[in-house]
Amino acid sequence: MLAIETYSEIYTGDRKNADTPQWLEKLKLDWLLETDNEHEKFDNRPLLEELDIDPSEIWYKIRCILLPVFISKWGYQKHVLRDNPDFWGPLMSVTIFSAISVWGQSHVVGWIYTFWFSGSALIFGLGRVLGGDITYSQSLSIIGYSLLPLSTVCLTMMITGSCSGGFNFLGYVLWIFGIVWSSYSAASLLVADEFLDKKPLITYPIILLYIYFMHFFTGV
Repeated sequence: MLAIETYSEIYTGDRKNADTPQWLEKLKLDWLLETDNEHEKFDNRPLLEELDIDPSEIWYKIRCILLPVFISKWGYQKHVLRDNPDFWGPLMSVTIFSAISVWGQSHVVGWIYTFWFSGSALIFGLGRVLGGDITYSQSLSIIGYSLLPLSTVCLTMMITGSCSGGFNFLGYVLWIFGIVWSSYSAASLLVADEFLDKKPLITYPIILLYIYFMHFFTGV
């Protein structure tokens, strides 16, 4: 006990005293008595900040997606979605679409998430082949966000009953409008100026992707 008390007096904090026993230094065991009295302070940042969730930025991106035609007129900067991709906003968008599509066919949820990840990877690969400076996170974010217009149209179809018992004229119009809306939003954000002339080549697979998404809702 006396030895332990002596060593405790010798060591203060995590720095060694000048009177450190030489036999410990020779055996290179002096680190055994080192202590760290400076405890790390807990980070009191909000949970949303810890998870890197910015509601205002997500809401800004949602408006850019839902109003692609008016982005420039109303002063929105569409490059925000491309330059600052996030995961939580697109995840929320895909979850909303899944919740709408799950009505009576819960097995499609897994397929929706699978097509989100794999379809985004396909668009990412095609964009890089065409010479675009695009990352997978950008593709995943924009493809996910662009499901919001499709979700809006699907809700409208459910409310109007245009998709129950087969499509009527209004159902077909909404079906096409939803695909065009989502595809236009995604293509206008993904296609940068450096390969603008190749926009049709990347727009076509984007349209096919959202047609598949719409099939998950309609069950056709």
